[in-house]
Amino acid sequence: MGKKRHNLESKLMIVKYVLEEHHSIWEAAEFFGVAYQTIRIWVKHYENEGINGLTIK
Repeated sequence: MGKKRHNLESKLMIVKYVLEEHHSIWEAAEFFGVAYQTIRIWVKHYENEGINGLTIK
């Protein structure tokens, strides 16, 4: 089974759930069904590079 790809819109929604709505990454992982580590990376990239940090590289 391959990795599930998330589009930019869903990544941004999850990152904003953490940063703007002040939920923990653990809460976001449970709520959205995405791995904690994945969300942590998205948040870090977003904080460092803005929306460009969430695009597939």
